[in-house]
Amino acid sequence: MNFNILLTLALGLPLGCNSQSGLESKIQGTNIQKVERIKNKPVQDPNINPLIQKPNIQEYSEKNDKYNLNEVIIDFNEVRTLVNRIYNSFTGKKLSNDLDIKILLEIEMIQRYRRLGGKGPIPKGFSNSESKKAYIKAGNICDVLIHLFHEIGHIDEKPLEKRLDEEAQSYALLFGCFEEMKRLGYDSIVNEILERLPDSYEGHKDGYHAKAYDKVRNLMKLGFTAHEIYDGISGRDISVE
Repeated sequence: MNFNILLTLALGLPLGCNSQSGLESKIQGTNIQKVERIKNKPVQDPNINPLIQKPNIQEYSEKNDKYNLNEVIIDFNEVRTLVNRIYNSFTGKKLSNDLDIKILLEIEMIQRYRRLGGKGPIPKGFSNSESKKAYIKAGNICDVLIHLFHEIGHIDEKPLEKRLDEEAQSYALLFGCFEEMKRLGYDSIVNEILERLPDSYEGHKDGYHAKAYDKVRNLMKLGFTAHEIYDGISGRDISVE
C-alpha cells in the first residue's frame, strides 16, 4: 500500500487527501528523509498488539524483574532507580533534577487536585509543565508506571504548541519506555501492564487523551516505532493534529 495512504489512515484523514494538500497540512514541516526509512515496513495485523508481542514468559530472563506486582508504591523513591534506567535507555538522557514527582495516597490526590483548581473526577496522574511537578496516585507498580511515564512526557520536554501533539508525545514516551522495559528483562511487569492498556480509547469521555492515544496506537500498527513517533513529534517534524 502507498506510504501516503498508510500515513493518511493512521492520522485519521479521508482517503481522498493527497500529499500536496490535506496530508501536508496535517504533517507540516515533516522531514521526508526522516520518515523515508520506515515507509516500506510491513503493515502489522491490527488485531495483534503493536507494542510488544506477548511471549511465553520462560523465553525471557527475569533477572531484573524483582518487583512485587501487588505491592503498593507510595513514594517515588521506591521506583526512582527503575524509572531513571528506563527513561535513560529510551531517550538517551537522565531525568532532570528539576522535576518534582510525588506519589500520593488517594486523599492526598483529592486535596492536591482541588487545591490546584481541578474539577471533576480525580485523575490517577496530573502534572504542570511550567512548574515541572507531577502527581501520581499510589497503587501497584503497573498502575504507577503507566501514569508516571505519561506525566514525565509532559514535564521533561518543552511544551508543544498543539495540545493533541503534546498528549501524543507523552503516549509515545509511555509506549517506548515499556518497549525498553521488555528489552531489559522486566517481563512480568510489562506483560501485566499490557493487560491494563486498552487497544483503543474510542468513546472515552476525555477527548484529547483518547484521540492522542489512538493516533499513536494507529501509527504503531502501521509499523512506526514508539521512538520514531516520539522523535518526530518532539522535534516538531510531524503533527497528529
